[in-house]
Amino acid sequence: MIRLHCTKKLLAKLPLREGGRLKNKRPSHYPANEGDESPLSGWHANLILLQRRQCVLLVHDATRFPVFIPALKKADFAELDYWFADGFMNALLKTGADDVLMDCAHAALGPLVCDTECDRSVQGTMNRMAQDIEHMLWYEDASVMDLARAGHEEITACRREHVGCGEVRTAPFWDVARNRLATVRFLRHHTLHRMER
Repeated sequence: MIRLHCTKKLLAKLPLREGGRLKNKRPSHYPANEGDESPLSGWHANLILLQRRQCVLLVHDATRFPVFIPALKKADFAELDYWFADGFMNALLKTGADDVLMDCAHAALGPLVCDTECDRSVQGTMNRMAQDIEHMLWYEDASVMDLARAGHEEITACRREHVGCGEVRTAPFWDVARNRLATVRFLRHHTLHRMER
């Protein structure tokens, strides 16, 4: 299972069973009694409204690796397991992850278990990323749907700043390569540790 710490705003949208699991309509690939936490466990998630569309931004607690899920409809919230897995695997792919890492990440995926425990440091990072996404949409006059098709690095790596006299500078807000390396180390360490048991 993957522990997901949700904001109250997001938790109100999620149809949950007892224990915090989602009421999925699709058949689940995961066992119903799975109790062990995955090496990928520990995410914070927030519901953000961009251009009148509901989007979810998830940030991993240890590595601050983001997953952005744009334009969700009411029925999609019950399928957040699916959307998270899809968004996470696509984010890894777009940051240049190799096949070994992709296989490790896929094997470590599990059902989401939601709660309201929050870490203010992670929430601050998540809020900053949300502001950068909003700024990018406004500055580039883009659509949220365009952002869904954009590369992961475009979403997370840069923030455009006005320097003066109309000049624009791209400032690295979050070093994707550094955090990708941290995510790779994190996954490999926990996957190898589990195999040794």
